Amino acid sequence: MTIMRKQLFIMISFLCCVSMYGQFSHKMIIGFDFYQKYRNPQESKIDDDSRSSGNVILAIPIGYSLAIGKNNVSFSAEASANIAPLAFDAGQYKGLGALSFPLLAKLNFGALSGFSKNKLLGYSIGGGIQFNRTELFGLTKNYNVLERNFFPTYVGELGVGGGVSGLNVILYFRVGAAAQDAFSFNSGLIFNVDLYKTKTKVPKKPKLSSMT
Repeated sequence: MTIMRKQLFIMISFLCCVSMYGQFSHKMIIGFDFYQKYRNPQESKIDDDSRSSGNVILAIPIGYSLAIGKNNVSFSAEASANIAPLAFDAGQYKGLGALSFPLLAKLNFGALSGFSKNKLLGYSIGGGIQFNRTELFGLTKNYNVLERNFFPTYVGELGVGGGVSGLNVILYFRVGAAAQDAFSFNSGLIFNVDLYKTKTKVPKKPKLSSMT
């Protein structure tokens, strides 16, 4: 977890350094995954063919995003938690649940920048590190002594979507890998809601002076 804190500190520090060149955007992240899969590293004490866990639909990512940018381009740092209470290994059932914590840095374009005034569609590309854990509870008798630890994967992510005002809807795909054959994959829909959207004031038209 020390690596996670370092990554988060680096991203926040970078945003603070460049804040003078653009505008800030603070967004809440919430959504649902269509599909996700995790594979524990080979150092696991159980058979190699039973290191995986997957889930369809019932997974909820929730988190926070801080962006700095202008017009149709922005840079963002994002931290979230992805909770899948019903994830399991279909090949060899051991228990339920999966949890992941992605820490991402992204470049956002068009509508996904959060600052665009003339784009309805956009895309984002980024990467970072994700911490994953499977078999959280409900272990079977054969695996009641199974110890699962958080393992990192280095991830890349592509998102496409659009939106207006303070709301973006994004279809995303995130894949990651690491040493000892560790693997992660997440895909789904994300809703970015701007928490502090500034309302633009419409300037009042000057009153016409009456003709004398």
